[in-house]
Amino acid sequence: GLQIKVNKSYITEYDYNGNLINNNEKYVIVDLSLKSIGKEKILNKDEVYLSYGSNKIYFKNTLKDYFIDFGKAYNGSVVSKDKEERVTLIFPISKKTSTKSFKLNILNSVSIDSENNYTYEYAKFRVKAKNVDKEVIEENKTEDSEYQRIYDYIMKNLDEHEHGHNIEQQED
Repeated sequence: GLQIKVNKSYITEYDYNGNLINNNEKYVIVDLSLKSIGKEKILNKDEVYLSYGSNKIYFKNTLKDYFIDFGKAYNGSVVSKDKEERVTLIFPISKKTSTKSFKLNILNSVSIDSENNYTYEYAKFRVKAKNVDKEVIEENKTEDSEYQRIYDYIMKNLDEHEHGHNIEQQED
């Protein structure tokens, strides 16, 4: 089996450079700690999904390069049993989705009854994703105004310096 802990989760529309990735999607990034118990295990793509309402979303590894600032994306490798690994799973959701509450579902066991009916049991984790886009926008605003203040200060002091310089010259 797997020992799983959800550390943090985020929602964003932008890559780590602040560029919009897709006009129709935003992304839920779930930061997990994983450790195999017993034998080593692989987290299969079709055994893990994010759900909200009647929607089931599977993680997409192809998006990992957009979110390198959130940590190492899980790449389908074997989860070792001796050390805990910290990885991220990236789920594309519709941009129209307003919820920030999701369930992370990870297949725990499959059982078959005498009539060959399969029962899938999932471990469910509550995911409350934090929208980080507002922070990015606020941060950029702060940065610009900081630069503007520095620029204004320099220009003001340049003017004063020039002005003072002119007075000195007139005294000669």
